[in-house]
Amino acid sequence: MPTDEKETTFYLDNRGVRVTNARLVVGQTTYAMANLTSVSTRTNYLWAVVALIVGLILVAVGLSLGLGAFGFLVVLPLLLVGAFGVARPTRHLRISTSAGEVSALSSSKKEYIEGVAHALQEAMIHRG
Repeated sequence: MPTDEKETTFYLDNRGVRVTNARLVVGQTTYAMANLTSVSTRTNYLWAVVALIVGLILVAVGLSLGLGAFGFLVVLPLLLVGAFGVARPTRHLRISTSAGEVSALSSSKKEYIEGVAHALQEAMIHRG
Protein backbone atom coordinates (compact mmCIF):
# COMPACT_ATOMS: atom_id res chain seq x y z
CA MET A 1 0.00 0.00 0.00
CA PRO A 2 1.62 3.33 -1.03
CA THR A 3 2.07 6.01 1.56
CA ASP A 4 1.70 9.75 1.09
CA GLU A 5 3.90 10.60 4.07
CA LYS A 6 7.08 12.40 3.20
CA GLU A 7 10.35 11.36 4.79
CA THR A 8 11.79 14.31 6.72
CA THR A 9 15.54 14.56 7.30
CA PHE A 10 16.55 15.79 10.77
CA TYR A 11 20.30 15.29 10.40
CA LEU A 12 22.71 14.57 7.55
CA ASP A 13 26.50 14.71 7.42
CA ASN A 14 29.36 13.69 5.17
CA ARG A 15 30.36 10.82 7.50
CA GLY A 16 27.46 8.68 6.33
CA VAL A 17 25.06 9.52 9.17
CA ARG A 18 21.45 10.37 8.33
CA VAL A 19 18.49 10.73 10.68
CA THR A 20 14.97 10.87 9.28
CA ASN A 21 11.53 10.31 10.72
CA ALA A 22 11.65 6.79 9.20
CA ARG A 23 15.25 5.61 9.74
CA LEU A 24 18.71 6.10 11.16
CA VAL A 25 21.54 5.38 8.75
CA VAL A 26 25.11 5.02 10.06
CA GLY A 27 27.43 4.06 7.24
CA GLN A 28 26.12 0.80 5.79
CA THR A 29 23.77 0.09 8.72
CA THR A 30 20.13 1.19 8.71
CA TYR A 31 17.86 1.14 11.74
CA ALA A 32 14.10 1.52 11.31
CA MET A 33 12.86 4.41 13.44
CA ALA A 34 9.76 2.37 14.29
CA ASN A 35 12.01 -0.13 16.15
CA LEU A 36 13.88 2.47 18.22
CA THR A 37 12.64 2.73 21.78
CA SER A 38 15.24 5.10 23.29
CA VAL A 39 18.45 6.99 22.60
CA SER A 40 21.23 7.98 24.98
CA THR A 41 24.88 8.98 25.04
CA ARG A 42 27.66 7.47 27.09
CA THR A 43 31.25 8.43 27.75
CA ASN A 44 33.91 5.72 28.03
CA TYR A 45 36.95 6.46 30.17
CA LEU A 46 37.72 2.82 31.00
CA TRP A 47 40.85 2.20 28.92
CA ALA A 48 42.29 5.62 29.70
CA VAL A 49 41.88 5.12 33.44
CA VAL A 50 43.34 1.60 33.23
CA ALA A 51 46.36 2.94 31.30
CA LEU A 52 46.91 5.68 33.89
CA ILE A 53 46.63 3.30 36.85
CA VAL A 54 48.95 0.71 35.30
CA GLY A 55 51.40 3.46 34.34
CA LEU A 56 51.43 4.91 37.85
CA ILE A 57 51.92 1.45 39.37
CA LEU A 58 54.81 0.79 37.01
CA VAL A 59 56.39 4.15 37.91
CA ALA A 60 56.13 3.29 41.62
CA VAL A 61 57.61 -0.17 41.04
CA GLY A 62 60.37 1.31 38.88
CA LEU A 63 61.25 3.89 41.52
CA SER A 64 61.30 1.27 44.28
CA LEU A 65 63.64 -0.90 42.19
CA GLY A 66 65.91 2.06 41.56
CA LEU A 67 65.25 2.33 37.82
CA GLY A 68 64.84 6.10 38.15
CA ALA A 69 64.56 8.17 34.99
CA PHE A 70 64.99 5.20 32.65
CA GLY A 71 62.02 3.39 34.19
CA PHE A 72 59.94 6.54 33.95
CA LEU A 73 60.84 7.01 30.26
CA VAL A 74 59.77 3.43 29.52
CA VAL A 75 56.39 4.02 31.20
CA LEU A 76 55.91 7.56 29.88
CA PRO A 77 54.10 6.51 26.65
CA LEU A 78 51.56 4.55 28.70
CA LEU A 79 50.97 7.57 30.93
CA LEU A 80 50.57 9.84 27.91
CA VAL A 81 48.05 7.49 26.30
CA GLY A 82 46.08 7.40 29.55
CA ALA A 83 46.18 11.18 29.98
CA PHE A 84 45.11 11.74 26.37
CA GLY A 85 42.27 9.24 26.80
CA VAL A 86 41.00 11.01 29.91
CA ALA A 87 41.20 14.39 28.14
CA ARG A 88 39.47 13.09 24.97
CA PRO A 89 37.30 10.11 25.93
CA THR A 90 35.30 8.09 23.45
CA ARG A 91 31.63 9.04 23.35
CA HIS A 92 28.97 6.62 22.18
CA LEU A 93 25.49 7.07 20.76
CA ARG A 94 23.46 4.24 22.29
CA ILE A 95 20.14 3.19 20.85
CA SER A 96 17.66 0.69 22.21
CA THR A 97 15.70 -1.39 19.75
CA SER A 98 13.40 -4.36 20.02
CA ALA A 99 16.54 -6.52 19.61
CA GLY A 100 18.46 -4.85 22.47
CA GLU A 101 20.85 -1.97 23.07
CA VAL A 102 23.65 -1.12 20.65
CA SER A 103 26.34 1.51 20.30
CA ALA A 104 25.41 2.87 16.87
CA LEU A 105 28.05 5.60 16.60
CA SER A 106 31.27 6.55 18.41
CA SER A 107 33.43 9.67 18.38
CA SER A 108 35.72 11.67 20.63
CA LYS A 109 33.72 14.79 19.73
CA LYS A 110 31.03 15.41 22.34
CA GLU A 111 29.12 17.98 20.26
CA TYR A 112 28.91 15.58 17.31
CA ILE A 113 27.44 12.69 19.32
CA GLU A 114 25.06 14.98 21.20
CA GLY A 115 23.94 16.59 17.93
CA VAL A 116 23.07 13.24 16.39
CA ALA A 117 21.33 12.17 19.63
CA HIS A 118 19.24 15.36 19.63
CA ALA A 119 18.26 14.80 15.99
CA LEU A 120 17.28 11.22 16.81
CA GLN A 121 15.11 12.37 19.70
CA GLU A 122 13.37 14.87 17.41
CA ALA A 123 12.90 12.22 14.74
CA MET A 124 11.43 9.79 17.29
CA ILE A 125 8.88 12.44 18.23
CA HIS A 126 7.94 13.00 14.57
CA ARG A 127 8.32 9.45 13.24
CA GLY A 128 5.73 8.11 10.93
